[in-house]
Amino acid sequence: MSTTTTQKALSLPEIVFHIVEFLEFSDLCAVAQVSRLWHQAAASSMPSGDFDWDDNTTWSGDWKDHTMNLEGRDMVVAQLMSEDRPRSLTCDFKDFPGKAIYTNRYRDIQNESWQPILDHLVKNHAELYHLNSNGSLESFVYPVMKSATRLHRVTLCTKDEVTRLNQILNLPNLQQSLRVLSLTECWWPRTGLPFPNKLKFRLTRLDMDRVGISEMDMKRVLEGCKELRSLTALDVMARWSVPLLNHLSKHNPQLKTFRFSCKPSLSTAGEVDDAQLGWLIANLEQDLRTLGLYRLNVSLDSWQKFQERFGNLTRLELLGENHASCGVLVHKYLEKSTGLEHLVTKNVNIPINLVCGVDSRWACRGLKTLEVGFGPRQKEHLEPENQSHVVFESRILFEFLARHVPIVERLLIRRTCGGH
Repeated sequence: MSTTTTQKALSLPEIVFHIVEFLEFSDLCAVAQVSRLWHQAAASSMPSGDFDWDDNTTWSGDWKDHTMNLEGRDMVVAQLMSEDRPRSLTCDFKDFPGKAIYTNRYRDIQNESWQPILDHLVKNHAELYHLNSNGSLESFVYPVMKSATRLHRVTLCTKDEVTRLNQILNLPNLQQSLRVLSLTECWWPRTGLPFPNKLKFRLTRLDMDRVGISEMDMKRVLEGCKELRSLTALDVMARWSVPLLNHLSKHNPQLKTFRFSCKPSLSTAGEVDDAQLGWLIANLEQDLRTLGLYRLNVSLDSWQKFQERFGNLTRLELLGENHASCGVLVHKYLEKSTGLEHLVTKNVNIPINLVCGVDSRWACRGLKTLEVGFGPRQKEHLEPENQSHVVFESRILFEFLARHVPIVERLLIRRTCGGH
């Protein structure tokens, strides 16, 4: 059988060695099993030695107030064991997908590297206050959490299903000491242990970003965190339904900060629309100070009702891909809100003519943070070559800001004009 041109090209060392320079680690593991040539080429792009750990270890100040960033160095392990009691630990675990021989080998090396640290922390009952785990090495994280008695803040970031998350939530020591819990890309197990029915945490802050959880389990979390003062739930629920908002109002009366977004799906874009905003206005009873809305797309009537209900905010955040009409809504809010101190937006452009008019006024003279864009006029767009108008209106804009936000400390202005 004759060899094709492609097969001939892929058998030339100079071509193969050039191709592997552009492959990710998981792809290198796969092509290394094709032939001896591909194995040799892939090995040349693999980390040198046993594993090339990133050395991001830093040391400063007193050890007990220091945050360690450990990534498997024997030197760091030895230094950790020579010190007294660490207070904060940040561990970045590598992700090795697949079942190739390289994957298993590096995963085993990582486990062996962290095992002495685990033994030391568990044996000495480390009084950690902050644990930040980026990765999915549960065999390390869970024993550390179980042995620590004073954990104040825990941050977990993993793209895998957290099979031990239920056991973590049931640890008595965490339920007494933990105040801040941050979860990113975690999934509650759909099989195995059921979600704890009775949580009794003393959490004051809960951050959830792309966490897979049902509405029933979310209600249990809210019931178990009655001292909650800050809740961030981004792309967690498809909708914050009326029963769920009522649950939040009933069990978390101390809530002052609420940031949320609706999870996009095949049928919806995950926008905060008139219906979702109406449910929020009618069913959330707390006197919020900070409110974050993501992917906002509502009418002016709904926004006026929103302003009547949440006109006393000190911080407003409009992030994500917001609708083009949000610029007018933000300007309306600034005209009447006297207590607003921080405004943070993304992709929100206030039409320039709204602030360049003689009667333009903002009531928020105590504004300290302003991050917003100023775009073209509502009906007429400036021509690209008419730069004199741009300079003139920009000068008026900054004169307007100097009068109405005199004590601003952080100013981030995005100026767009005529599509530029």
